[in-house]
Amino acid sequence: MYIKKIELSILLALVFTITLSCLDFEFTGNNIRNSIFRLHILANSDSEYDQNLKIKVRDRLIKEGFEIFGESKNLYQTITLANENLNLFEKIAEDELLKNDCKLNVQAKVEKSRFNIRTYGDITLPAGEYYALQIKIGKATGHNWWCVMYPSLCLPASGQKIEDVLDENDSEIVKNKEKYIVKFKVCEWFEDIKSLFS
Repeated sequence: MYIKKIELSILLALVFTITLSCLDFEFTGNNIRNSIFRLHILANSDSEYDQNLKIKVRDRLIKEGFEIFGESKNLYQTITLANENLNLFEKIAEDELLKNDCKLNVQAKVEKSRFNIRTYGDITLPAGEYYALQIKIGKATGHNWWCVMYPSLCLPASGQKIEDVLDENDSEIVKNKEKYIVKFKVCEWFEDIKSLFS
């Protein structure tokens, strides 16, 4: 009986320690999520044709979107610019589709979207909800594509870096996946559980 109490105490202490660690890391994750704006493009389907169209739309939106977001100084300015240009983004995407003999409709909107842990180049972003410009092509049931529009990591030539919007500690976390991968995973589970109750 005494041994079971010790085992239970150790287990509770371990759960408490992991929870505290996760809550601290979750706070850092919130800082990261609230500093980044993503571009999220959903293809009509998983057919090779629709996936190729998605890439063409992506290339065009990145090129022309950079002209719109290029001078943005923070996340909220980027969100405002995105909302002000939703019709333009739809027209750009539809024009690119028409150039490729496709008449699918496009829907653009800015919303908070749930993302799993994602690696982009040399950075890894924790799971959770991020503001994103979402572009839905046709039925939008195909594999999606995403990148970071603020800071403009979609275009390395932009000169913007993750350090431009994150503090030193947060930059260290997103650039050192190997060091933080367990915490990323634990917090992803924490986010999944949290979303069940919201």
